[in-house]
Amino acid sequence: VIDAQSREPVTEFSVEAGTYRGPDSEYRWELKRIKSESAQFEFNARLDEDWFLRVNADGYAESTLTGGALTSGEVVDDILFELEPGRIVRGTVIDSTGQPVAGALLFDDGAVFDVTRSNSRYAAATTDVRGAFVIDSIAADAQFVYALKPGFAVGEAPIDDEASIVLTAGGAIDGHVAVGGVVPPGVNSVPGSTSRPRHLEHYSSGTDEAGNFRIANLSPARYQTQFSIRDVSGNHLASYYPEATAQVA
Repeated sequence: VIDAQSREPVTEFSVEAGTYRGPDSEYRWELKRIKSESAQFEFNARLDEDWFLRVNADGYAESTLTGGALTSGEVVDDILFELEPGRIVRGTVIDSTGQPVAGALLFDDGAVFDVTRSNSRYAAATTDVRGAFVIDSIAADAQFVYALKPGFAVGEAPIDDEASIVLTAGGAIDGHVAVGGVVPPGVNSVPGSTSRPRHLEHYSSGTDEAGNFRIANLSPARYQTQFSIRDVSGNHLASYYPEATAQVA
């Protein structure tokens, strides 16, 4: 990993590795934080899946490289990341009453995050007690910045020198899960996702004993759902991918 302008090694950075499960679906399987005078790193890759490596370093724009599926024993050793300086964006995150929102996570374009789980290690910044944030590693072609905070829908704002994001409660999807008219036993998971022009959001919910579920705090978009049936120990039994989608206004 080197500085694209000076050609000097970048000695502190993070590398995220993962595979592609579809055109809009990433699966992250490892994140390493590197501190090395040589600026070198290595990963043990998963086989038979297209892969990506994503590098982040303070003061630089994020950089991603991709490759095709590897076979057992195959080694890729000619990877070079040339990092460009990142843009600096400052801003604030507030709620609908104008109060600052502390602890909100900030992401820029291209982010893939699970709204109902912790995403802190992938965030570009976090708001302070005044709701303020500074991101110093946004790519030159990024257009939007996104804020994520439990209890709110994902908020967004165009990238400017001073970005202001307002978070609201958002909408919800209510539904019922049944297979052949029968509510499946065990623990049922209802993941939902929406693909926006420049990033992907994942949501999830469980069902109650009657098979009902609610996915809340949704921003306006069309959502695709799937259903995973697990036993009481959490072991996966089956997955269903219905054609239906839900629109949140």
